[in-house]
Amino acid sequence: MRSLLSGVLIAGAVLLATAGSALASHEHARLLGNGECVILAQNGGEQWVELPRAVFENNPKVTLDYDATAANRRHPLHVLVHKTSQGAGVAWVYGPESDMFCLGYVND
Repeated sequence: MRSLLSGVLIAGAVLLATAGSALASHEHARLLGNGECVILAQNGGEQWVELPRAVFENNPKVTLDYDATAANRRHPLHVLVHKTSQGAGVAWVYGPESDMFCLGYVND
């Protein structure tokens, strides 16, 4: 009985860990001039693209460290827009974060 319970607990922990990493990928929203936002690359799969180390090392606009950035945070919009001065105050993670700044979404 103990081994069955242990197996169930371990399987549950593995399921939660893998589900959390899958849910961690995200889309971004950018503010438009009228107070509404646009969801960037919606349904384009951009959030599943991982930029190579060379982008982090050779692009002066990239302020993130490759090794310190989680794999699910290495996609182009996160690295090249959201976490740079170009994205400051105009690009957010789509969802509760962007909802605080956007009056609505033109493509939602």
